[in-house]
Amino acid sequence: MKPILFILCLIVAGEARSQKLHAYSQRIVPGTRQATFDKDGNLNMEKRKEIWQHPLYLEIPAGKDIRVTEVWLNGERYAFDTATVKGPVVEETGLSVPGQSGKILIPSTDKKILHIMLKGKIDVTDKNKRKITGRKKVVVYYTRNGKTCYRSSNKIQELQEMLMQ
Repeated sequence: MKPILFILCLIVAGEARSQKLHAYSQRIVPGTRQATFDKDGNLNMEKRKEIWQHPLYLEIPAGKDIRVTEVWLNGERYAFDTATVKGPVVEETGLSVPGQSGKILIPSTDKKILHIMLKGKIDVTDKNKRKITGRKKVVVYYTRNGKTCYRSSNKIQELQEMLMQ
């Protein structure tokens, strides 16, 4: 009986490791700024708001289907969209250098890659859930075969700034 239980535990542990979360943050540098002159002829430049994007990717086995249900970043819940993408996933910088491609974030793989795009914060009144998810920098909840699962990470890799025109 014990060997069967041990093998079952190994299978469950292998299933859990088959989903891998990749978390990134990238500062967006806006292009031109609005310039105006005041009544004395002094130049006033529009202040730029700092913009960050946080691309997240979840690798899952090719034959498995999951549905992402919640995304938490630094203890805050976010609205999101998802899309399946093909590898390799390459860093976008806004620069186009002939003969060079961006840094490969996720190499080509036989797994399915789910891109999670954050849209904006969602107000959460459940302080208990905020406390639980606040322990990790990124937490992604999903359902698979009717069961709720999650992947989390304390590591968010910062990417090169994206320059806009």
